[in-house]
Amino acid sequence: RQAFEKGIDTDVVIACAQACRTREGFQHHLSGAMGARKLRILLVDDEESYLDLLKMNIERTGRYEVQTESDPTAAVKHIEEFRPDLCVIDVIMPEMDGFELIHVIREKSHLSSVPLIMLTALLRDSDDDARTHENTLVLSKPVDTKRLLYCIDEHVRSSGAASP
Repeated sequence: RQAFEKGIDTDVVIACAQACRTREGFQHHLSGAMGARKLRILLVDDEESYLDLLKMNIERTGRYEVQTESDPTAAVKHIEEFRPDLCVIDVIMPEMDGFELIHVIREKSHLSSVPLIMLTALLRDSDDDARTHENTLVLSKPVDTKRLLYCIDEHVRSSGAASP
């Protein structure tokens, strides 16, 4: 109900709920993430101006510590060093697309439970603004910040942790 009051579309709510329910690692990983520190988010996209805008809008809430990475090949090392609670990854990137990056992340056992949200312009021409792919939430790009924050918050709530 809160999602609809905030103007979040039904397909976003459904896809977010499916990703929360089907990804045990997502809930487990976030269950202890909401202590005294801010939730850590890593944004990966080759468009630096889009990264800057998204980072600014997410940080404006005061609930998240956000870092960015514009080089998908460097993102795995960045994830290992920053140890984010959640990664938001673009699909279309040079050298390594988002699906390949996710495969590399999932292959590393110590990173396999890092929750992921994907962004893509590929959904722009479809009827869906959101869907799940292999238990990962996929949102249409450009994503409305309100929608993205709702999805992040929904995953936090579904884990039983306090809201950030």
